[in-house]
Amino acid sequence: MTTSIDRETAKSVLPLISQVSVGAWRVINGSNEVELHPQPLPPVEADQFQVAAAVMAHRYAQLAIESQIQGRDGVRIISELVDEWCGTPWPRHWPFPHLHPGPQPHPRPNEDMTAVGRMVGALVLANIGSRLASDLGTMMVDGAQRLAEASTAG
Repeated sequence: MTTSIDRETAKSVLPLISQVSVGAWRVINGSNEVELHPQPLPPVEADQFQVAAAVMAHRYAQLAIESQIQGRDGVRIISELVDEWCGTPWPRHWPFPHLHPGPQPHPRPNEDMTAVGRMVGALVLANIGSRLASDLGTMMVDGAQRLAEASTAG
């Protein structure tokens, strides 16, 4: 299965791809997350966020493939993942009760980190989907295209 993108999309996507960390590239290509840091050195925040995005996309792809093998709808899993990842801008509006003093908010990624995280997800889905000759593979490649477009849209 081959896919192509137009020149304008490529121009807007390449700066984001250049920001993907080495650790995230290893996970995108299928390495185990634990292999990335055998010594107890904490990764920098952006690297950690990108690796988490790659791991999440891999886990969803694995879940979709396993569901497809079991006769369930793996395409829907990827479709819902992409819809959630593309359609819900950060910060999300969670229905937290307004208690005082309330829970301490977790750090939120900035817009650049979010865009690169979406690009990492797109690369994972494109990598796996391009090797599957099925509707699931097509959905992964289409989802990768949507994630790439969402990452450049801001």
